[in-house]
Amino acid sequence: MTDLWWGPGRSMTERHERAARTVIDESGGTAAFDLIVLAGSLHAGLGHGHSDVDLFVLPADGSTAPERVRFVDGVPVQFNDVRVADLELMAETFNAYAVVPEDRSQLLALRRPAWVKLATRLAFGRVLHASPDCAALLGRCDPEVLRLLLLTDAARMVSRLAEDAAGALLTEDPLLALHASGEALRYAAEGAMVACGDVFVSDCGHWRRLAKLPALADIVPALWGLTTERPCWGASWPGVRTHVRRVLTVATHLISHAQLDGWRAPMEKCPLPPARPAGDFSRNPLFQVLRFGDTIAIVGPDKAFRCNDATARAWLRTDVDPTGIPTAGIEQFRTMGLLEPTDHDHVERG
Repeated sequence: MTDLWWGPGRSMTERHERAARTVIDESGGTAAFDLIVLAGSLHAGLGHGHSDVDLFVLPADGSTAPERVRFVDGVPVQFNDVRVADLELMAETFNAYAVVPEDRSQLLALRRPAWVKLATRLAFGRVLHASPDCAALLGRCDPEVLRLLLLTDAARMVSRLAEDAAGALLTEDPLLALHASGEALRYAAEGAMVACGDVFVSDCGHWRRLAKLPALADIVPALWGLTTERPCWGASWPGVRTHVRRVLTVATHLISHAQLDGWRAPMEKCPLPPARPAGDFSRNPLFQVLRFGDTIAIVGPDKAFRCNDATARAWLRTDVDPTGIPTAGIEQFRTMGLLEPTDHDHVERG
């Protein structure tokens, strides 16, 4: 991988810092604001040649932010409005992880993309100034809760999309199968980044974020290949099916490990499953781990099996190193539909 591809994105420099301080001073200084948070792509190391210095501000007089964009020494500085209601909703929503299988309503907050983007900027940005009231509201918002909710949401999306892809495989619909499986892989990669502690909502930073994370850097070329080297238009159905199943194998493997290895602390590593499983049976690529707090299940189309951490890890290990897994355990996984004969899977996976 060349430096052109692997090099880091642009980050904040002293020049950017000076521009931000200048604009704040020219707008009345910190006394004119109840909250100033530095966030955005430059702060996250994902900037490019046209990136603004993003400041999220709440004016002290209750007005909207002054002059949304100012240029200082050629550096654009953008004010982004924050409302007290935004901080109050963050404090209410992200103070504790409360999702359980019977009540997933906390995840509904994540259905508002613009607000989630703002919430992640405020929760993971750098607070330059905060009034006592704003500091108290931010203090009630736990960034770790927000991280786990985003991980859970990504896992649910992978499950839904894998089911769509599975249905398309049954009806031999190549367009739906390819699109659904590709989206499942994208959400799985997002979940893996969140599991590694990288939380950044962005329309274009996906691959840059993947490339800069040490825990995932080794698998980025393979993920890129699965995304860009899909069957061409008019490809034969067997080739489409093989590709879709391999993409789903990687997606469900990635999101499963993300929830097991990145829940209590950031995930440190996540190798890809082998193209050719080691044992007589291999993991059914339509199934994955889905976790709500301490409740863990293996889920797939129309099926869900609650289990503990050790069982989930043993099932995932069947693709990599099935030695040490009792024969009775392999047989139970097989009868539940969680494993397939390896010979069959070699044909399907390629």
